[in-house]
Amino acid sequence: MTILNTITPLNIKSDSQFTQANAIIKFTIDDAQSGIKDYKAYIDGKWVLAEYDQKIKRLSINLNKEQISVGNHQLELNVKDEKNNTATYSTTFKKIS
Repeated sequence: MTILNTITPLNIKSDSQFTQANAIIKFTIDDAQSGIKDYKAYIDGKWVLAEYDQKIKRLSINLNKEQISVGNHQLELNVKDEKNNTATYSTTFKKIS
């Protein structure tokens, strides 16, 4: 039996809005069996840095550090476990300032 990785969005859903002051997208990522091997985040098809705190299983993307412009964007997050099972989360969001 294969148990897939879980990606839980903490502060984003379809069409969420982010500002200069509130610019960090947060997820909890987990794999109950083999552990997280790799994760990649893309905004509008471009790779962006995602920082992972293994202790609390929190993955964060800082829109300001990535210089994401004002407007509508597409986010895709891929998480792979040690057995190469992959989970994907995709959504749209808007940066409003």
